[in-house]
Amino acid sequence: MGKYQNVDCPICGEPLENGKVIVICPECGAPYHKDCVDKEGKCIFDELHAQKKAWEMPKKEVHYTSDEPKRCSRCGTLNPIDGLFCEVCGNPLNQPKQPPNSNQQTFTGGFQKPLNYMAYDPFTTPFGGVNPDEKIDEIPVKDWAVFIGQNTQYFIPKFNDMGQKRKNTTFNFAALLFNGFYFLYRKMYLWGIMLIVVMVGLQIPSILFTIQEMAKNMMMTDVIQIPFSMEALAHASNICSAARLVIMVLCGIFTNRLYKFHCENKIRKVQNQVTEHHEYMKTLTKTGGTSAKLIFILVTIYFILSTLSVFLLWFK
Repeated sequence: MGKYQNVDCPICGEPLENGKVIVICPECGAPYHKDCVDKEGKCIFDELHAQKKAWEMPKKEVHYTSDEPKRCSRCGTLNPIDGLFCEVCGNPLNQPKQPPNSNQQTFTGGFQKPLNYMAYDPFTTPFGGVNPDEKIDEIPVKDWAVFIGQNTQYFIPKFNDMGQKRKNTTFNFAALLFNGFYFLYRKMYLWGIMLIVVMVGLQIPSILFTIQEMAKNMMMTDVIQIPFSMEALAHASNICSAARLVIMVLCGIFTNRLYKFHCENKIRKVQNQVTEHHEYMKTLTKTGGTSAKLIFILVTIYFILSTLSVFLLWFK
């Protein structure tokens, strides 16, 4: 179906899209059969030219008689009959389709650009190659995608492998680098707070060792004294650094598995609480997704505290 489906040629009155070449008036944009306008010799809308107005496509009421769900032309998701936009990728669901061998052209011989239309392919983003009609652990792939929100093309294939191939571990480099903050970003608040507390606690020996070392080198006498020798602090600092490294590696290995459990539990909870479809999708979106605002706040607090600690250390 092309742009001028159900539009008749203004000259002959026959449908434009009947296999004949279509030409467009460069002044008002009115479409004609090329043969018709060649016989007529001109565009018949002289009034539009005089008023410098553009031809407008006749408005026809569209009726949808199909009782089948609407499939998104971009990602392949099945959407409700009354949906206007895809619930996963936001693509408009009522876009006209442009045939690949369009023969539309202007009077000057140039060709019109085809409409932005992507044919259905069940193995495209945002599902990362997983068929959107499938289920992962009895939960529709679409529900997983709506809940995850960001980077669905990364998580859904991994979750599918965990469910179908029983592959328990896949590595997550972002969790390796940011550990607790990454968990908070993914709204896994309990795990995130626990990891941040543990990682900060393991860093205390290194901080104390650094402060004492700086005080010794600068001959500062008013630094808080601690009941540990420098050797004990150095030894504790090395052990804690090794523990931090182990925790970081474990985060990289097991985060995707933990996140899958988190998503699955939250989705099933929403399924049990909400039955109406639109409210269900709205709740999934609100409950899932990411929390970039929280990370921004925590980073800002961390920067302020770090700056304040340095200030107090040097100007005590």
